[in-house]
Amino acid sequence: MSDEIRKESYEAVKMLKKNGLKLFMITGDSVNDAPALAAGVLFSAGIIISPAIGAVFMSISTVIVAVNAQFLKHKMKTTEPQ
Repeated sequence: MSDEIRKESYEAVKMLKKNGLKLFMITGDSVNDAPALAAGVLFSAGIIISPAIGAVFMSISTVIVAVNAQFLKHKMKTTEPQ
């Protein structure tokens, strides 16, 4: 199961890497499954957190993604050829 990669994604990732950002992706398509997924991320290290705490981490992640999207939008506008 996978999503189709949009053609502009390649350029966006290339630009982010050029600007020194390290990228990784974690996904969860279900509102119910996402907190459980977040709670299980540290399981292999022996750290168990509750799904409620996982939901908090997912919320923080959403804010970070929104801030990064705005940064990228601004950066793309300032680097476009005139």
